[in-house]
Amino acid sequence: KLAMFGNVNIATQLDKSYQVGIRKHNEEVDKNQYILSKLVDCVCFCGAFELALRGHDETESSLNPGMFQGLVDLVSSIDSAMEKHVKTATVFKGTSKTIQNELLDCMLEVTRDFIIQQLRNTEYVAIQADDTTDVSTKCQSVLVYRYIDGNGKIVERFCGFTQLKDSRAESIATEHCEKHYDGASVMHGESGRLQRKLNLIMEQAVSKITQNAGRPNVPFLSFFFYNTMPHVDVLYSQLQKRDIDTIYVERVTTELVSSINKVRESIHSASGAMALFRLFLENNLQDTFSETVKLLRILITTPMTTVESERCFSTLKRIKTLRNMMNQDRLNALAMLSMEKQLIQEIPNFNKRTIEKFAALKDRHAKFLYK
Repeated sequence: KLAMFGNVNIATQLDKSYQVGIRKHNEEVDKNQYILSKLVDCVCFCGAFELALRGHDETESSLNPGMFQGLVDLVSSIDSAMEKHVKTATVFKGTSKTIQNELLDCMLEVTRDFIIQQLRNTEYVAIQADDTTDVSTKCQSVLVYRYIDGNGKIVERFCGFTQLKDSRAESIATEHCEKHYDGASVMHGESGRLQRKLNLIMEQAVSKITQNAGRPNVPFLSFFFYNTMPHVDVLYSQLQKRDIDTIYVERVTTELVSSINKVRESIHSASGAMALFRLFLENNLQDTFSETVKLLRILITTPMTTVESERCFSTLKRIKTLRNMMNQDRLNALAMLSMEKQLIQEIPNFNKRTIEKFAALKDRHAKFLYK
């Protein structure tokens, strides 16, 4: 009577069915992630070149659907998988206003997370704050980070715009926790200008540097002895022997003279704090001259101008022109894509990270995460 159920173990049958289900699920995830990655590229392109994503009429019969839809159509014309998706998609097409905003939010979060990770790995950070009035007569405050990255390069990163009630120091100090004042005279309040509200980065940072680091010629003398003493020791040991090898002594003497000349040329060629800082890093002297390197880090990190803030305001003006009803989150995302487009290219697996955050935002009918 039980022959109709077959001879295969029921647990084995269930296991095979489960594996088939997982395989089909992951195949669908592969397709969905591929399509979403193309959509992320289209959004990145529009953001990098400050192009409006949407048009006035985005219906299928529209002749002017907007830049994002135009890019999707272009990719569809050269990519068969994208073309099939656009024509047959019913659950998730990916071209709606809501999807665009969610992708922008995810891309902004991924970029900020990467910047925060760099900030955690640096010793000193200068935070610049400035404000302006945008085309919709709203007071916008910008926050910019300046620090030395892992490659020893000084960088300035855009953090975001914040809409303020006014340009008083109280409002700015409430919204941000700055450590640097840029000298903008328009930032005033009843209790004094912004520098009375905020602490300068130099006041706390320089206080940690010992007085020895400020003595004249210490970097040169230390660097000189660090590079020449090994040759001096070898030469001294050879000259103390009874059977002196004149050829070997001559070679060691030549190496000593060459080392002295090399140190002299390196020090003289290092014009400026940044060049001297790189000289110490290239020769692995950051531990030997820790106080001097620390002082150089502070000096390099401290901004001398507010050029980066002004660049941010120029980007703000270009983005918000003819789009003055844009909400703050979308503004920050588009500004980040424009000002940090080179950084976005350097972020490992940027599209994959964006897709993972997009999938985790809420439960979706389309599948984007593997089992």
